[in-house]
Amino acid sequence: MNRRLTVAAIVLPLLLLAVVFMGVNKQERVYNANSTGHLAVGGRREVPNPPTSQGVLEPIGCLHRIAESAGDPLAARRQTFIVTAYCPCKKCCGPRACGITASDKPVSANAGLFVAADRNISFGTKIKVPGYADGKAVPVLDRGGAIKGNRLDVYFPTHQAALNWGRQTLTVEIER
Repeated sequence: MNRRLTVAAIVLPLLLLAVVFMGVNKQERVYNANSTGHLAVGGRREVPNPPTSQGVLEPIGCLHRIAESAGDPLAARRQTFIVTAYCPCKKCCGPRACGITASDKPVSANAGLFVAADRNISFGTKIKVPGYADGKAVPVLDRGGAIKGNRLDVYFPTHQAALNWGRQTLTVEIER
């Protein structure tokens, strides 16, 4: 009788742990892109390539969830933004303007062609803005206090060039 009780005392807790562990593994996995382009699973570990046998990654803000899709996972995503402009002056960037972007790059980075975007778009993400940088994709290198949601700020070296750009509603391409 003691042997049966000992086996039950060992096996039952193990079975309980297995059931709990299986329940945890069944929850939806959330992938979060980090600055290196790798994906962090639940913010704990990086995986260079997320599982794609179930579909392709569908962007949802800065989070990526696996979604059923037959589309190309590397295709650019088109989205409409309100696009304004700024320069490195104190009027555009505030009294502490020093020519350094939020990504710690100087405003001369990428030949001075970059955009400021909301935090849900990672630094380094390439964006094509019609009418800016001769139609070439430029990186996100900056943030801004008023740049929230579907707003972008394109960088110009002079205040007059920024004023000339004004405010435009454009459909841009966000490259993945």
